[in-house]
Amino acid sequence: MGCDFYIYTYLYVYFENKLSNIPILLNSEKCYFYVSDNASEQEYEEEVERQLTPHEPILIYSNNTFEKPNYEIKYKEIIQKRLNKIDKNWENISNIQIIETRIERF
Repeated sequence: MGCDFYIYTYLYVYFENKLSNIPILLNSEKCYFYVSDNASEQEYEEEVERQLTPHEPILIYSNNTFEKPNYEIKYKEIIQKRLNKIDKNWENISNIQIIETRIERF
C-alpha cells in the first residue's frame, strides 16, 4: 500500500571531534496528507507544507547527563549498543538529539 510521505525519527549522537557523528534510526512511519475536501488549492499547498515540516530537534543528552530521567530509561541501552559497535565511550559524546525528517514520496 502506498503513502504520501515518510517520517523518520533518529537519535543523532554528536561526538566532540565531530568526525564520527552517528544517526540511530528509531522509527519510520508511512503517512498520508489530511486536507479538507473543501480546501482551496492554496490551503491545500499550505497544509501539505505544514505536514511535511519536521518537529524541532529535541536535546536529550549534554554535559555528560541526560536532560530527563525518562530519556535515560528509554534511550541509554540503544545508544550503548551502538557505542560498543563503533568502539566509542560516553565521554566522547558532545550531545544527543532526537531529529525527525519527513520525505515526500514522488
